[in-house]
Amino acid sequence: MKALTLWPEWAWAIMHLGKDVENRTWHPPKNILGQRIALHAGRKVGRRYDPVVKGALPYYDFVISMARDACIFPRFIRGKREGLSGEFIVGIQWYADRDIVINGKVYHSNEVIKEMIFEEILLGAVFATARIEPCSVYRKSEGWIRSPWAAEGQYTWKLNDLVILKKPIFCQGKQALWTLSPEVEVKVRRQDEFCSGNRVSFCEKIS
Repeated sequence: MKALTLWPEWAWAIMHLGKDVENRTWHPPKNILGQRIALHAGRKVGRRYDPVVKGALPYYDFVISMARDACIFPRFIRGKREGLSGEFIVGIQWYADRDIVINGKVYHSNEVIKEMIFEEILLGAVFATARIEPCSVYRKSEGWIRSPWAAEGQYTWKLNDLVILKKPIFCQGKQALWTLSPEVEVKVRRQDEFCSGNRVSFCEKIS
């Protein structure tokens, strides 16, 4: 099974905020079209400068911007950081700006969707599978017909039949498309096939 590694903040958005496309500068290869691939959260959040020292949100500004287009808004969570004085932004509480559906669940206006605590974001693990179909470059003139998570000028890989694994499977990721090891693939397929009749959902019953 082929796999694709994402920045962890975008993996989190897929798992909890209903992000249903992956934006890439390149078209998905023909050999994966119509096939299921594994989605892997990388080990490092997007890097620009240190939010602990600066007290800012450089890692999450793009997520915030695109989430707003999906009618999902942030409230910042402040707290202490070990070994540092003062108060910092340690997470984001996401809430619905109107009635929306995320991963099959209805959230009403002003209802909290999920709290993102930065230190608890999943790193270095396969977290979902999805089926990939042909796509094209997105232009804003199209509006949000494809997805509010589509990025201008990039190929929008639609994450069809999304299954979010109940138990993430930790392994090393790679750039571009890569192939799961036989051991990891067995674990991924076990959860994926268990949920084969319950797509676009969490794999809740894996023991």
